[in-house]
This record gives sequence, C-alpha cells and structure tokens, in this order.
Amino acid sequence: MLVRFSNATGVPTLSDASPNASPHGIAIRFKLPDGSDTDIVSISANGFPVATPEDFLALLQAVSLSGPKAAKPTPIEQFLGSHPAATKFVTTPCPPPVSFATLAYFGINAFKFTNAQGKTQFARYQILPMAGEHGLSGASAAKHPPTI
Repeated sequence: MLVRFSNATGVPTLSDASPNASPHGIAIRFKLPDGSDTDIVSISANGFPVATPEDFLALLQAVSLSGPKAAKPTPIEQFLGSHPAATKFVTTPCPPPVSFATLAYFGINAFKFTNAQGKTQFARYQILPMAGEHGLSGASAAKHPPTI
C-alpha cells in the first residue's frame, strides 16, 4: 500500500499548519495480489463545496479570476453568493492538525452496494485516526514547523 498526504493548495511553501492548507488530503493506493491497483482519495472535510462537476469547474474558474486586482464583487464572491453549500464549506473552521495522523478523512463519493437479495445501500467511507483527532490552537499553529 502507498499513502500520500497533501494540503488543499498544492503550494509546497505553504505550511501544513496554515489555516489555508485545509482541507488536508490522503490518497491510498492498494497494490492487489493480481498486480492491479485500486485507489481511494479522501479529504479532512466531511463534505465537498459543490455537488456537480460543472459547479466544481465554475468554482475553480471563479478562484482563478479572483486575484487581488479583481473588481468587486470578485468572481469567487459572486460564486459563493449563489452557492450556499460552497459558502458553508469555505467558512467552516478547520483547525490545523497536530499531524496528518490526527485527522479524520472522508470519502468524497458515495458508492452503491447491492447485496445478493438485490437490496441497495449507498455509503461513503471514513478513515478515522486511532489516537483521535487533535488540532492546534491558533498560537500553536503559528509556531508549528512548515510540515506536520
């Protein structure tokens, strides 16, 4: 099994303890006995800012057009104004973790499972830390080294 941790921005110089680094991510690749692979990808937020690929593209485009020189209201402000779930997602506090190992991770997608009797159940997976979830306070986060 291979595991990769990440922060939300992909900016290598951004401290993992920065509030702007959330949500954090985990990608797990399972190397299967037959030589094939299967991957799961999860984030440390229980949800996602949008429900459709089209809205995700619109969100990314709004972010890219909303630099410091963008006219007010910026494209991201306009997008968030028309997408309450995305606004809730970006305004929900995410304290920086003590470690990537002290975060809970949540699958983004729901999977459909059907049993032998034809009963269907949708489910999302969670990866929960055995030691519990532990975050840093604002003062502790500011003193934390760049990587966790």
